[in-house]
Amino acid sequence: MDILTKQFLFFGLMPIGIFLLVKGIKIIRKQIHSKPLLELPYLQKSGKFSITKAGQFSIWQKGRLWKKTPFYHFRLRIYNEFTHQEIPIHRLPFFMRMQMNGFSKGRTRLWYFDAPAGNYKIIIEEKSPTPLEQLNLDISSDKLIDLSEYYIEIRKNKEIFISILTIIMIILGGILTISGFVLGILANKIPL
Repeated sequence: MDILTKQFLFFGLMPIGIFLLVKGIKIIRKQIHSKPLLELPYLQKSGKFSITKAGQFSIWQKGRLWKKTPFYHFRLRIYNEFTHQEIPIHRLPFFMRMQMNGFSKGRTRLWYFDAPAGNYKIIIEEKSPTPLEQLNLDISSDKLIDLSEYYIEIRKNKEIFISILTIIMIILGGILTISGFVLGILANKIPL
């Protein structure tokens, strides 16, 4: 095989890699920047949202970083507006909590629930912290929480396999782009 054919084949990996890289980044950005079904300030205490397709949904707390949060002081309840049936909310273990942070604000996925299509009402109720939660509150230095800086967001859960495939796509795209460039330059030294 002559050198030009080798270079053509190796450099041909670069557009494929760039395509996979760009497509993967677009999918990840779309997942991260998706619009929530509801963004509810803690001060508002209740809000309404609609679900058009049954599925699993997550509840995120959004607010300032490096400050004490109102997480331990409130309980959430979700009711179907038509049947008045309460939807069970499940708390995520700390090691499964996903976070998306900026420089000063961030959001943390704390709960999830399954719900059929319909209209729902979420209520934020005050509660007393458990003894373990109270210990955590006593250790932290800030005693006052500015509730105007914190929100509850309800978002559609993303399928985990799509996220995994997208990450693989980005890694594969990077490998193809870099290896296509390097192998294209070194084509005359590669015996084929």
